Amino acid sequence: LAVAPDGQPHAAWIERNGNMAELRYADRSLGGWSAPLSLFGEYMPADLALSPGYRPELAVDGAGSVHLLWRTWPLGNVYYGLRSMGGGWSFYLVGSGLDEDSLPRLAVDAGHNAHMTWHQASGPRRDIYYLRRALDGQWSSLENVTAGDPYLLSARDPAIGVDIAGTAYLAWENGVGFFAARSISGVWSTPAPVLLSTLEFSQARLAVGADGV
Repeated sequence: LAVAPDGQPHAAWIERNGNMAELRYADRSLGGWSAPLSLFGEYMPADLALSPGYRPELAVDGAGSVHLLWRTWPLGNVYYGLRSMGGGWSFYLVGSGLDEDSLPRLAVDAGHNAHMTWHQASGPRRDIYYLRRALDGQWSSLENVTAGDPYLLSARDPAIGVDIAGTAYLAWENGVGFFAARSISGVWSTPAPVLLSTLEFSQARLAVGADGV
């Protein structure tokens, strides 16, 4: 669920329909909820369970554009959807081959830029990836935030937040919690531990104030 600046709520969910998994969307006006719209469907055996905690990511920016990010099972493809105010939907394949437990996350800043993240394995490593779509439709290159760090071999489950200036913040787990930030035109800071503990850290959550705190 996401609420637009004008107070209009929007909802998105995955609905099973036999051997199909469908992404559905609806919004609410003064007259009530719209009829659910099926935006995407993929074959998914009825006995295949969705990953715990799975949900499509949904955000509405200040111009009223609706942003969606979700993944498919069992292929692990990542799709981004955009509907501008008064327009139709556009869809983009932005990732593929995700781990079974990798859940993409989405945040939209005040400049209407969409920021996306997920974890993905390659050989002996599991790394955190980041992608951005600007208001003008330009895509950033896919960035490996943890690449080259010899200690971050099992980075997973990123959370993402943005501030009013478009700076992106990431938090994730790799035994303990880690954090990195990137300005809209800069590069990623060196990943730093958030909490040093002998206990296993899991399921990072992140909130960012307008001042970047």
